[in-house]
Amino acid sequence: MTATRQASGIYPHAGGTRPISEYELSRYGWVMSLAFFSLGIGVLAMLRSTGDAAAPRRGRIGRWWFVAIGIALFGAGTFYPYPTPNLASYLHGLCGAIVIVMFPIAATLYRAALANSQAWTTARGGLRWATGFVWLGLLSFVGSTLVVGIISQPVERSNPHLIIGWQNRFMIVTYSLWLVVVSWPVAFWKKASSRHLQQGSLPHCKT
Repeated sequence: MTATRQASGIYPHAGGTRPISEYELSRYGWVMSLAFFSLGIGVLAMLRSTGDAAAPRRGRIGRWWFVAIGIALFGAGTFYPYPTPNLASYLHGLCGAIVIVMFPIAATLYRAALANSQAWTTARGGLRWATGFVWLGLLSFVGSTLVVGIISQPVERSNPHLIIGWQNRFMIVTYSLWLVVVSWPVAFWKKASSRHLQQGSLPHCKT
């Protein structure tokens, strides 16, 4: 969000009506790239922190999909969405499509695997709600894009009045929120484990 605020004053056409990736075309596009890199690191860190908790088959599939999503986020930060079609803009579009489409599916598979773990019993409700919001974020973005495309034919992505930016932001927020919901219990358990080890006992929950 800090990256989008800083870039919006420099690249006004991105504003609140354009996808956040277009901030990369501003003078300080590296700030938006850093945001993509940070989200990619967040995805990979989530996988590292959950460890073997998502051992079932669905969890393994979701894990590999999240690896692809993490790589795609780094690609989105490396290749810019130039208005003139070129290799970089095509690669950015491909990376963006991977993140947008695959994240809800990977989150659903990973949530199902974590829900089967005894250590995640108390976190199942939060995981369910967070995964639901992920799908809501995707549907709001895709649905609004389709509606705008229908009522404003032909669609010109370069048109600054094409309102698809707020839905794009909401979608990214729901994706980020899911990562927080999954990672937060792990951080709490590790803190509790450290405290109990110092006291000479072990916590009830396992990580």
